[in-house]
Amino acid sequence: MRPERRSAKEIAIPAADRSRASRASRDGKDERRFHTTLQGVVRALLLAGYPSVRLAAGRMQIPVRTLQRRLKEEGITYRELVEEFRFREACRRLNDTDDRVATIAAALGYKDPSHFSRAFRRWSGVRPSEYRRQRG
Repeated sequence: MRPERRSAKEIAIPAADRSRASRASRDGKDERRFHTTLQGVVRALLLAGYPSVRLAAGRMQIPVRTLQRRLKEEGITYRELVEEFRFREACRRLNDTDDRVATIAAALGYKDPSHFSRAFRRWSGVRPSEYRRQRG
């Protein structure tokens, strides 16, 4: 069963997350909170497809450049953060669920399961089905 696709505007980010991100970006005291909040935003935006940096910054109520600068200070790009999240989430779903690879791919914002399989192989060195079998 394929997850329902929603537009980015339909996905609500809790006010508490938005306000925490805004405070963290203003005072710079809690980088971990910033990173955690950004991951929550990325997770929510994946429901609508690839979570662009512009959408993520808008949801966090900070300028795109500020988001990119903060990530650079942490030594990571936005794209790397999204890919890291996708890989961890893919591994979790492959380990913890019986969902089909196509279902997992769609849930992670991939329009084509073969694109997800190629990305997973690049990340792990094995196809998703092999990964599941090895962990199984």
